[in-house]
Amino acid sequence: MSLNVILTMVAGKRYSVAADGDGKKEARGVQTALRESFYHLGMFLVGDAVPYLRWLDLGGHEKVMKKIAKELDAIAGEWVEEHKQRRAKGDAKGEQDIIDVLLSVLDGADLGGFDADTINKATSLGLLTRITQREVALTREEANNRQRRRHREKNALYEGPQR
Repeated sequence: MSLNVILTMVAGKRYSVAADGDGKKEARGVQTALRESFYHLGMFLVGDAVPYLRWLDLGGHEKVMKKIAKELDAIAGEWVEEHKQRRAKGDAKGEQDIIDVLLSVLDGADLGGFDADTINKATSLGLLTRITQREVALTREEANNRQRRRHREKNALYEGPQR
């Protein structure tokens, strides 16, 4: 559910499991790509600690991360194109998401030779990743706090009343 809220803010999309046919397939693809990217973003790699061993790609994780990055780039590219088409048709009225705002801000701006679509995709995916990772960290912290509270309550039952 929270991923749907975040995706709605960033891309104006809801990837509910209740979608039918192509929508369900697209939703599963996005969810899988994001889940894999979060898993690999938090992974410790030998090449990160010892940079001259990076070329070995022990475990093949860098290869997998590059594949996931291409998938996410394609997904974000589709989002940007959908928003651009909607703007061209004049259907961009109503609530705006982050991609709409970025399209408005970057339209005609001097970007020092960089492509506006690339900046839009990178910013959108960066925000999506950071917000979701922060949410996962808060959820883990909340679970750890609940576990500590239960442990204290359980110990209090065995120790009896405090003096």
